[in-house]
Amino acid sequence: MLCLAEGPDDKTTAVELFTKLVDSVERPALCTDFGLGHVELLITVAAMKNRHNIIRHILKWKPEVNADFKSKWPDKPRLLATPLHFAVLGQHLDAVRALLTHLPLDANVVDSKSRTPLQIAAESTEDVMRAIEKLLMERPAVKEFVDRLYRDRQVFVDAANALLVGAALVASAAFASWLQPPRGYTPKESVVAVEGHPTLKAFVQFNALSFFSAIATVLACTHATIPSLKQRFIGTVVKSVRRALIVASILFSFSIVCVLGAFATAGFAVLPSSIEYTWSLWVGTIILGFGCIVWLGAFILK
Repeated sequence: MLCLAEGPDDKTTAVELFTKLVDSVERPALCTDFGLGHVELLITVAAMKNRHNIIRHILKWKPEVNADFKSKWPDKPRLLATPLHFAVLGQHLDAVRALLTHLPLDANVVDSKSRTPLQIAAESTEDVMRAIEKLLMERPAVKEFVDRLYRDRQVFVDAANALLVGAALVASAAFASWLQPPRGYTPKESVVAVEGHPTLKAFVQFNALSFFSAIATVLACTHATIPSLKQRFIGTVVKSVRRALIVASILFSFSIVCVLGAFATAGFAVLPSSIEYTWSLWVGTIILGFGCIVWLGAFILK
């Protein structure tokens, strides 16, 4: 089988080798099923079967081949991956080394499940996967990719910490409003004096929503900043932090809207109805409140 390297145009040998490899995995229609050429399929099957010597001889025969192509395997019809993915999934250290050494491939390419070969190795607990992970990390492109993921995580964590501070301030203000409501308490029952004041009823609702949404923001930010012991790959961590940050941003924006509503309704509840006293509150609510909503929209879109 290794005589494939004897001549660059020896197509007969290529077909014979293809037939032997296909027979070895009992898949007679692989070339048709995959939609690949003989060389690509040979590399794929060799990677799956850990035939690292065959991979080296194929690449001597066809050094210009690029192994970034993706194919599927009948046992896993939904998985579309490169030969490097299949070699890592099979825990074939020698095949991984042969592919990385002799092929100009992209080691950061993802499969149909959005996983890189490094992620597959990092999420496994097998000892051989640690060796594969170390081998992948020796490539400059992979190391740069991982460094970028760590930088992204730090940026997201810093943003979550900023939201955490803002949410804590909103929750504190909302909690304090219950201790000192705008019109105080009724003299007999010591409850908030909401009877006969529709705007004060609206204040109660806005204040409650702002408090609970702020607390929910704190919890989402906590989830973003505290690492999970179950997530072994930094890429998975970054995705989790980013999702938590998006949720925290939406909750924080909602709490800000509720705080604005609580402030406006409290102002209308305690001020006389004359325009002489309420004009500044109207201006602030309509103009500056609209500006706040615009900035909140820009914040969410980021």
